[in-house]
Amino acid sequence: MHVGWFKAALLLPVTYIAGLLVLLALLFRTQSSTAFPPTALLFIVPLHLLSMAGIFYVLRFVAKALKAVEYQRPVEVGDYLGEFFLLWFFPAGIWVIQPRINRLLADTRA
Repeated sequence: MHVGWFKAALLLPVTYIAGLLVLLALLFRTQSSTAFPPTALLFIVPLHLLSMAGIFYVLRFVAKALKAVEYQRPVEVGDYLGEFFLLWFFPAGIWVIQPRINRLLADTRA
């Protein structure tokens, strides 16, 4: 598994959100009576979609890595699709995934 793409996909939403916060801070600082400039949407929409793609790639990478460690072999999409959705719906999914991660860590420490 290539960790370089994972790092880039993880960094992408972070930089997008930071940049968006800076842009919004600058817009509110001017306190002009004009509305949000429509040209900003030309940058925000594609960057937002790219950020979403990065988030999905990170979820896929983590789900695939978890299953690969559990199975001790390369896995196919069908093997880790359930973990992908569990990670995507974080609050509910973490209750299922966390005990499995704890067992894997306990096995490596013993």
